[in-house]
Amino acid sequence: GTVVVCTGPTCGRSGGKKALAWFQELAGDNVKVESISCVSECAECALGPNVEVRKAGDGGPFYPIKNGVKTEDDVKAILGVE
Repeated sequence: GTVVVCTGPTCGRSGGKKALAWFQELAGDNVKVESISCVSECAECALGPNVEVRKAGDGGPFYPIKNGVKTEDDVKAILGVE
């Protein structure tokens, strides 16, 4: 699967860049980590930092968005790691 971490203006200020670093550090080989500098495409900026979760086999175009991914524990919960 793939996780797409928002590092746009609002999410970046609220912790998106930190979350991106944790995803890059903790993701296994089977998870691709990407970032996007979004300007309100999901309209959930105030709830950020936001992460789009694309599970393998999901067709999209709309993937679930996890809000408020601010801590290392939040990242681990999304990745399913301890």
